[in-house]
Amino acid sequence: MAAPKSVSMTTGHHAYHPEFAGTFDDDNGQWQELAAYFDLARAESMDLSNDPRFFSGNVIDKRLQAFGGLSIISGLMLGTSMGQCFSLKKDMDLTWEFPFMGYIQLLGFCLQMLCTFLCVIALYTIAHQLFYTFRLMTSGPTGFEAASMFYLNKTMTMWRHFSIKCLLNGLWVFILSSGVQLLSKFYKDAEATQDYPDEPELDMKVHTILGFIVCCCFTSATCFLCQLRKHHLQAFREYYQVIKMKSQPITDTMRDMQHRAGLVLDT
Repeated sequence: MAAPKSVSMTTGHHAYHPEFAGTFDDDNGQWQELAAYFDLARAESMDLSNDPRFFSGNVIDKRLQAFGGLSIISGLMLGTSMGQCFSLKKDMDLTWEFPFMGYIQLLGFCLQMLCTFLCVIALYTIAHQLFYTFRLMTSGPTGFEAASMFYLNKTMTMWRHFSIKCLLNGLWVFILSSGVQLLSKFYKDAEATQDYPDEPELDMKVHTILGFIVCCCFTSATCFLCQLRKHHLQAFREYYQVIKMKSQPITDTMRDMQHRAGLVLDT
């Protein structure tokens, strides 16, 4: 083993003893070099600073709590919609004949696939922003400022708003796709009994009507969800603009006073 590195005590630094760090604490290790060569990962981490401010709450914590809660919804929807994409039968008869059930099946599959993509985008963005914001927040004495700059970055804000929009719109897409799939399932299950003489044949017309009724119910629920989102979004934007307009003069005055106080101190 190489001799321990030592630093003069006059520099104020402690001596580094690699034998205490462990056998795997080596920058020249095979895996570390491979990861660094292909830019897969780095072997250094942020400094660990037990700053007391890390234990106190702040406004970013509160926003990230709401943001993280949506990740649970996104994960549940992603698993369900992905399962529906695989379980949906792909025997689509794309002939242009009433009741066009092949096209209805295809529509339900496309909507479910769209829901899956929306949930993946939302979950992926939420995971990235939670991870990097918390890492910056605990990076050192200026961690809150660094996390604030990352959180308020225009590109990060755009992706965050886009992911929330994907998730909230994915809810009504999921409901609509479920209704379309149930319509095709009513028809297909009734149609399957026509090929088995030992089983009583189901009335295709009745089951088709039942399927359309169920699909209309789910479509109505979709419209209701869209209207519900519209009301909440309009109310949020209205109150946000009102508060921003009311508080802007106070904020401008406070900034001018702070700037004036700084000039007085400089002189």
